[in-house]
Amino acid sequence: MSTGTAYAALVRVDFTARDTVVVIGQGLVSQSATQLARAMGAHVIGVDVSSDRVARAIETSGTAAGRLTAVRACGRAHHEARSSWSARAAT
Repeated sequence: MSTGTAYAALVRVDFTARDTVVVIGQGLVSQSATQLARAMGAHVIGVDVSSDRVARAIETSGTAAGRLTAVRACGRAHHEARSSWSARAAT
């Protein structure tokens, strides 16, 4: 199920192997998207606030054709951005 969802999203984006794809979050569906985009030849940037998920993305990336850059986002900055958005949405 998660692989089908990820594949459908990637097909809708219509990227080429020369493109860079940014996948925000590295949960189940996002990791599928990361692996599929790499297999399609794209350079993928995977971002998550969890060090464990970033490590798992690197570990499970395999030998696909594309490149993977995994980044751990700062949890505090993410929380502040979310709080700021919530405050603006409430007004």
